[in-house]
Amino acid sequence: MGRYAFFHPTDFEYKFAFALQPSSDIRSFGGVMRHSVAGDMAHEWEKRDMEDIMMELEVLINSLEIDMPKFESYQKTLDGTHRISSDLYDLLGSSHHNQTLVARFRLGCFIYHQLLYVEKLGVNYET
Repeated sequence: MGRYAFFHPTDFEYKFAFALQPSSDIRSFGGVMRHSVAGDMAHEWEKRDMEDIMMELEVLINSLEIDMPKFESYQKTLDGTHRISSDLYDLLGSSHHNQTLVARFRLGCFIYHQLLYVEKLGVNYET
């Protein structure tokens, strides 16, 4: 996979936390893995995957002892995903929490939030 995940159709870019987060963390949030024609890995989610994503996020918030973000208070756009990213970084970026779990939690929040405004979400990885 790679150090970067490029989501489509939203154009959101995610950089995996160096030395803390393997790119395989993304598999924690369900969806389907596919090989592209070029042989690269791709991952896809649909709205029906949101329940599984939320279940994983709930496990993580119990471990981190934090509150779930209020997803409905963010615009259902790329700007909203960037805003939640900024807010989560401010909340958890330099905290005492396990930064590996924080990175996984942030990634799951980004996937979940994007599925609020697209029917299907895909991701390709830096090669």
